[in-house]
Amino acid sequence: MPTVSNWRILPLPDENAPLAHLEKLAKSLNASYQDGKFTDFVLVCENVKLHVHRVIVCSQPRVLNAACSGAFKEATSSAFEMKEDSLILVKRMVDFLYASDYNANPKTDANNEAAISELQLHVRMFIMGDKYDIEGLRSRASDKFLARLHKALPWEELLGCIPETNNMTPSLMKPLKDMILARIKECLKKGLTNAKTLELYERVALEVPEFVKDLLELYIEAT
Repeated sequence: MPTVSNWRILPLPDENAPLAHLEKLAKSLNASYQDGKFTDFVLVCENVKLHVHRVIVCSQPRVLNAACSGAFKEATSSAFEMKEDSLILVKRMVDFLYASDYNANPKTDANNEAAISELQLHVRMFIMGDKYDIEGLRSRASDKFLARLHKALPWEELLGCIPETNNMTPSLMKPLKDMILARIKECLKKGLTNAKTLELYERVALEVPEFVKDLLELYIEAT
């Protein structure tokens, strides 16, 4: 029988090892996507082809999963056309599928002709998450939206995202819209003393009449 002095104490297993391995795997897959290595599927948007990995892109969004595993042409063509979507948004959706995050600055896009604001970007990414049924993307976009909303923002950005909410389904629109209204209510009185802000407010009010009604109700509730 070995003496105590001869016993070798083995290190305890690292509980974080599986998580570290998954993080390393995710980084490796993302690097392969960025380098265009081992890709086996194509997303086509605005005549641009994004070469991706089917197991990553088609396994998470339920819409793409159904298209790529059912009796649709995508299942055999290894390509999915996103004709109704903006390339700015599609690229970020793919980034999220690989890294669980996306670039929040739309100005980093060289050909950003739409010149959308960061708040508008997060609203549109939320809509993308809803359209393609990516729950994690909806949650991430909502978090980013809220974080941006509570910063000191120019009125153009704050009021400019109101029309964006009209493109959302009513059940999804309400939480984001309530956040915007509460923020606008906090600083509207001071903002309307500026002629440019007043003009923008009136333009948004004409485009989205419900906005004025909802804002008025918010003031009434506060009295």
